[in-house]
Amino acid sequence: MKLNRTDKIKILIPFSTMLNTGDAGIMISTLNSIKRSYGEGAFVLIGSHQVAKATEYYPEINYMEYKPNLNDRIFRRGLTKIPRNYLILLVRNVFGILPNFLLTGYEKQLIQNIKSSDLVISPGGGYLTDAYHLQFNLALFSWIIQSAKKPLVFYAQSIGPIWRKQTIRHLRFILHNARAIILRDFESVDHVKKIFGTLPENFSVSVDEAFTFKSLPTTKQLNKNHLGISVRDWNFSNTGHPHQKTMQLFKNNMKQLCEDLIKKYNCKITFLSTCQGNAEYKDDSVVAMDIVSQIDPAFTMNINVDRNFYSLDALIQKFANFDVFIGTRMHSIIFNFLNLTPCLGIVYEFKTRELFKRIGLENLLFDMHSPDYEKLLETASYLFENKEKIHSTLQQKIPALVGMASKNIEIIKNATH
Repeated sequence: MKLNRTDKIKILIPFSTMLNTGDAGIMISTLNSIKRSYGEGAFVLIGSHQVAKATEYYPEINYMEYKPNLNDRIFRRGLTKIPRNYLILLVRNVFGILPNFLLTGYEKQLIQNIKSSDLVISPGGGYLTDAYHLQFNLALFSWIIQSAKKPLVFYAQSIGPIWRKQTIRHLRFILHNARAIILRDFESVDHVKKIFGTLPENFSVSVDEAFTFKSLPTTKQLNKNHLGISVRDWNFSNTGHPHQKTMQLFKNNMKQLCEDLIKKYNCKITFLSTCQGNAEYKDDSVVAMDIVSQIDPAFTMNINVDRNFYSLDALIQKFANFDVFIGTRMHSIIFNFLNLTPCLGIVYEFKTRELFKRIGLENLLFDMHSPDYEKLLETASYLFENKEKIHSTLQQKIPALVGMASKNIEIIKNATH
């Protein structure tokens, strides 16, 4: 199927998490790129389980409408959803059919829209890893794509690590049959090579699509010593460290860091993340509040925890107020890079490390599970004392990443000609 700028085509993006403002950044950037490349001839439909809230924050997007059935309620939680998933897998593997009576209204509508679409785009992000228990979704998706015979492409992804045999089997099938897969980092290349033995021809290496969201500023003042921080909860399943003990270590490190940076630089600190202020999604400000509650009251006058939810434009504008930033959520870092703000990256998955490598700033990384507080303080001090130098590096390096990300849509378009 040849897709030209003037074609009237239907593009389906089946999964979105618009309440995570990082994922919203990927999605809106993708929609902007589609419009730029395909023009008004493309009708893009977005699948989301959070359509009510997503419509409130981003009403300009076309969301997939679906009629919830009883299964949407029964199988909403893991206690019932996981056994159902395994039962569907068993029926499909033994009898070769999908038991429709077990499917949710969302899943049934998704199947219909895949069959009626001209192109299916799996959105960019970092969800293709066994940390998120992919087997059922990959199996369902592979069966639908196989029966519908629709062109499938994957926007800029971090893939892996993958270790479960079922995940590898389904992922190998899906990736092999996709028209194009864009990787956003080089460690993903290694993970894909482990699955296939080599890097297939339909793979390309680029960067995260969110780098296309906004134009870079021409100037930035770095004289207020205003530090922004994003934190998050994490289960550390990718490190082997126990969750509660390691999270407490992280909180202790951040608590001590806030006190020491205020003492050294008399800085103002604002906790602000891409996931907060919405009861239907994870709230990073809960972690921030826990950290601040442990801080010596002598320092808390310099600290603010912003607990509000901000849509994408408003959040990036908030980030523009910072002179330096310490980020755990990767897209909080990307949005600050788009403001040319010097950042320190807290690494909980390889994607953050890979991002800093692309810019040549590996010295500004700290592992979330590390007990080495002195290294954290040393790295944060370097951030403050060399912010002008780091800013200059970002002025040189970020435009290249923006340019690379802007070509993602052309990779997709060329692959579907």
